Amino acid sequence: MLFLKTNEEIVRELGQRARRRRLERRISQQDVAAKAGVHTNTVRALEAGKDIRLHSLVGILRALGGAGDIDAVLARQIPVRLDVAEEPLPQRIRKRK
Repeated sequence: MLFLKTNEEIVRELGQRARRRRLERRISQQDVAAKAGVHTNTVRALEAGKDIRLHSLVGILRALGGAGDIDAVLARQIPVRLDVAEEPLPQRIRKRK
């Protein structure tokens, strides 16, 4: 469960999952980098749990066949409480003083 972890733990977990997926598909880091349009060092950094650019992460996930995973994370609809489901969404949320 990623939502119970710190940002650093999530980044490490994503790197481990990307490495596992790459190895399961028997793809080299160089091939992933070429398909993703990034440098091999970027793939290595992700797999080592280091911070990389979001654009690079998306490219690597797509190269590993994970575009559907991205879509699942950013689902168009999220479950809401029934008592607020009918309320209109706010145009913006103001910072409270």
